[in-house]
Amino acid sequence: MNEARASRFAARPLALCCIVLTGDISTKTSRDVALEHCTQLNKPAKLKEITYVIQHLLAQSEQASIEDRLSREITPGTTNEDSGSPIIFVADNDYMLRETIRLVLDADGREVEDFSSCEAFLEAYSLGRESCLLVDANLLGMKGPGPIKNAERSG
Repeated sequence: MNEARASRFAARPLALCCIVLTGDISTKTSRDVALEHCTQLNKPAKLKEITYVIQHLLAQSEQASIEDRLSREITPGTTNEDSGSPIIFVADNDYMLRETIRLVLDADGREVEDFSSCEAFLEAYSLGRESCLLVDANLLGMKGPGPIKNAERSG
């Protein structure tokens, strides 16, 4: 990827922030996750740590969204659309983990959707709403966060 394209993706706020849960602490995995502008949490991740990171990333995403809306308000020919509150997607094949995270985030007033596979998430996902994806790096059929982030970029 050339430098101009890389900086364009790095500077642009993403509608979907991504947290990758992994037991692989290798340098290669950490680099791959970072190159996709995702956050890595190592297993076993504590629930408190997961919720903190989600809240932090959503706060950053919400700030970027506000700045984007303000810039569109002063640009002729654009509209200011309110797409609702952020949603958290959980993609993990571990039912108990999905359910536990859902219960904690629901209790915090967050909207949560969970999926047992990345493919099911990709079928349901559409751009236009601030969101955060918590995904297990070991889900079958997916090799890292690349396909998920590419789906977000291509809309």
